[in-house]
Amino acid sequence: VLGRLAMELCYAPQSWQRRTSLTEQAVGMARRIGCVETLAYALTARRDSLWSGDHIAERLADADELLRLAEESGNAEAAIEAHFWRARDLLELGDAFSAEAEIAEFARLARDLRHALYLARATVYRGTWALVEGRYDDALRLAAQALAEGRRAGEQNIQMAFAAQLAAVHRARGPLVDIEPGLHDLAERYPGLPCWRAALAAVYAEDGRSGDARREFERLARKEFADLPQNYFRLLTAVLLGETCAWLGDTERAAQLYAILLPHADRNVLVPVMVDCWGSVSRVLGLLATTMGRDEDAARHFDDALAMNARLGARPYVARTQHAYAEMLFARDRPGDRVQARTLLTEALETARELGMAVLVEKALGLVRALDERSPEGEPSARPSVYRQDGDSWIIGGGAGVFRLKGSIGLRCLAELLHHPGGEFLALELITVARGVGERMRAAVGDTGPLLDPAAKAAYRERLRDLRAELENAAASQDADGSARIQAEIDFLGQELAHAVGLTGRDRRCPSACERARINVTRALRRAVRSIAAHDAALGDHLTASVKTGMFCSYQPVSHPPVSRAF
Repeated sequence: VLGRLAMELCYAPQSWQRRTSLTEQAVGMARRIGCVETLAYALTARRDSLWSGDHIAERLADADELLRLAEESGNAEAAIEAHFWRARDLLELGDAFSAEAEIAEFARLARDLRHALYLARATVYRGTWALVEGRYDDALRLAAQALAEGRRAGEQNIQMAFAAQLAAVHRARGPLVDIEPGLHDLAERYPGLPCWRAALAAVYAEDGRSGDARREFERLARKEFADLPQNYFRLLTAVLLGETCAWLGDTERAAQLYAILLPHADRNVLVPVMVDCWGSVSRVLGLLATTMGRDEDAARHFDDALAMNARLGARPYVARTQHAYAEMLFARDRPGDRVQARTLLTEALETARELGMAVLVEKALGLVRALDERSPEGEPSARPSVYRQDGDSWIIGGGAGVFRLKGSIGLRCLAELLHHPGGEFLALELITVARGVGERMRAAVGDTGPLLDPAAKAAYRERLRDLRAELENAAASQDADGSARIQAEIDFLGQELAHAVGLTGRDRRCPSACERARINVTRALRRAVRSIAAHDAALGDHLTASVKTGMFCSYQPVSHPPVSRAF
């Protein structure tokens, strides 16, 4: 009863202290009774009622104990819940590999039990991973499947899960006006869930409707955000408000939200109950720091967000972070900022176009146009005068003078593109020419099989089990150095296995020759342009904006006449 009461108070304002007291009493009483099932229920109640952006170590410890109790008592349903809680916390911490493993076990147990409710939730979580990776067509299909399964199973919250996943797709692809009525209805219907109103404000802001965005923002910003929920919606709501605050340019509120979010800078933002993941909190901290004029802090946060989102495989949020970072650099406009901004925008545009993120494409193109129009007085011309090979090096000249660079594959690829402005080269063909290989195209362009064979995967997993046992022993003996060493090896093996095996356990294949060429040519061209920009920033700006990479590469001159290649 104590535990149930704590859960019922989750949405009551200013109830945190009382809920804490109730759950501590419930867990303490359950331990004294010695009943495994009672203790499992009390731990679940504590997890549910105290689930917020704080106390993640305690939350993970409760989930671990719950799993142990479930296994001891043979309670499969409790084990399923424990795997969910672990997956949720690990994903928040950025450990995508371990979170995937927990969800895979969740789905396996649900199938073994033939439990309709948990099977529907497993489909929801598959949709979550599709959203994280930017597979929006898959996300829509899985959201519809989960909705049907959840209704048959009597899942009361399935409609809200469906609405959240649908809104995430529309927010990326547009048009934004399509999701406004649904969000408005949810905000009015569930006043105890302010995340819906915060989401509505963020959509208004993204759609350029400042008056509507300000109205909804102010309803939640009173008393320095003292009314933010003290439950699992708190972090999500603060992040949504942070995005709106940055767009509105509200420096006073930006400082307040920054203070709320800063303790969670190393976390990912999850939409309860893990129906979506919005990547690193640091992205929004970067937006707020930019709003406050703290550019160095903003750059640090954006760098952290790029790293976290890349580890997570959250390509949409890598692209969103790149765009936000480029906006900050454009506004700051120090030497070299425009070159970096163009590089970030090029990568963001490439991802956004590939994933069909129409809203971000439009914003990024607007910023590219603004960069093109900016031409400070006295800036050297970006028109190059020479680009030719001289033995093992290249001689390149522009407004900043003539300079020499050591030869590279990237410079050779760039030469081919500059010699054919407007023309398109298949990346595989381009790198073949650049390397001087006689065969223009390789016959075998298919994949070369799984990244890891079954024996290797089994060895990896066995070693991970051993390491986790060693880590528990090291922690028990308070061996900090040993724990750090073991954890480092676990992280490494986890990353390798996550790279080779997807969420459902299917092998990821070795990339085809075309895909390898796309990756290698893109990296080589970007390195070449950066080396040129180090000697001539204006020419680097021009090439960053004009050289298009991907499966097909081209030189599409922007703002300046084509480069004439001289030999």
